Amino acid sequence: MVLGLGLQRASAFSLLGAFDDWQTAETGFGFGEIGGSKDLGEEFRVNSPTLTYGFHSTFLDFFGADGVAAVDQAMAIMNKLPAPSKMSADLSEFLLQDAQLSNDRATTLGLIDLKSETLGMLLEHLGLAGEEHIYDLQKRVPLGGTCQFSYQVVIRNFNPVTLDYTPYVNGALYTYDIVDFCPAAIAFAVERTVDPTSIGFTAVASHKGGLFGVGGGSGGLRTGGYYLNLTRDDAGGLRYIYRKNNYNNEALSTGAVASQLSGAWVPVDFGQTNAVSTNNVALRPGIEKVRFKKTRYDSLLGSFFRPFVQTDKLKVVAANVVNGQSKLQSQVVRRLVTQPDILFTAGNLNTLPGAIPVAPFIITRSINYIPNGLPGFGIVSSVGPGTIDPQTVFTFHKASPHFFNQTPSFLDEATSFPGFRWGSFDGSTNEPVVYPQGTSVAAIENLVLSR
Repeated sequence: MVLGLGLQRASAFSLLGAFDDWQTAETGFGFGEIGGSKDLGEEFRVNSPTLTYGFHSTFLDFFGADGVAAVDQAMAIMNKLPAPSKMSADLSEFLLQDAQLSNDRATTLGLIDLKSETLGMLLEHLGLAGEEHIYDLQKRVPLGGTCQFSYQVVIRNFNPVTLDYTPYVNGALYTYDIVDFCPAAIAFAVERTVDPTSIGFTAVASHKGGLFGVGGGSGGLRTGGYYLNLTRDDAGGLRYIYRKNNYNNEALSTGAVASQLSGAWVPVDFGQTNAVSTNNVALRPGIEKVRFKKTRYDSLLGSFFRPFVQTDKLKVVAANVVNGQSKLQSQVVRRLVTQPDILFTAGNLNTLPGAIPVAPFIITRSINYIPNGLPGFGIVSSVGPGTIDPQTVFTFHKASPHFFNQTPSFLDEATSFPGFRWGSFDGSTNEPVVYPQGTSVAAIENLVLSR
């Protein structure tokens, strides 16, 4: 029993959703992030059980068929996950440690695994944050002197079994340091492991690493690293968000229309004075599992898509307007899909505002959060719970050969250091695939050896 309690205490997950009012640059938010951390009950989630995905011509031109296969591998890992109701109580079927292995040759070549990066982005799209939000700076109050402040730090990290707040993730104990960039109104609570020998940021949702980590740097998805599967904390976070007994007042995704319920039954919405709602906002349980399905998107040109209507039967809490009773009912929801829900593209992300030469964005994605829209009744609360629109665009940086130089002394090719490259690899003896398509491992090795 003691060992079991130890395993529970050493696990945790963090939630991702729309920014709250206090989540600004002054408290360390918004620097390349697409959302803020959320407390329990404030989670944002997808409520469409099937998400389609496809590839734009820009992705196909750069990554080719091997890139498509790498994304398919990430989707296969997600599709093989059991539904929350099928997971064991202690999540012992998942690794309580780093689920990342290393390929030495890929490390030497400076490669970042395309499949693994995709896997991390999918977890974000489903509502999970990483270890960079174990601790969050909630208040920064001036004390009167120059660069003198009082701070308040909160924990936004939850045990997947007990749902208690905890500073552990995948067996590692974390603490924090406050870093303030005064006179600029920017400060952070920066996570670090208490044991300096512990591997940090091991959850797949932490693929981007810590605050000062760059893709392929310290923490997160490492250069030459690849994920075998999700960790226990990733699975526990998905279980909390999507379990069928997690009821949230939430809207349907954009473009979705729900059918009327039969007889005197109507969907319940506790934000309405009469306790019932329209077909859109209602009290809904988690959908248990999201499945990813590749859709035809002109595999040669990545430009043609035939819109279709996706029809699902979703559960909703319904009330009888005659006798006041309530029960769980099925409701037909139809959603017009005009492009793949997840569209994979490629582009030059060094041109984005805020991208600095030594730390380019390696991937970006769009996001649309739909808060539940309930009236506040004068109660001060955070934004959420809510819905994550299924449609998003993942854009991977076109990481062709590039070098970094810096004044005053490192200004020629001989004193530069190379940037990362995209690759696909595993633990086999097969040579890594290097992108863009058509690039050979031998060409990259010659480039490394010539320096």
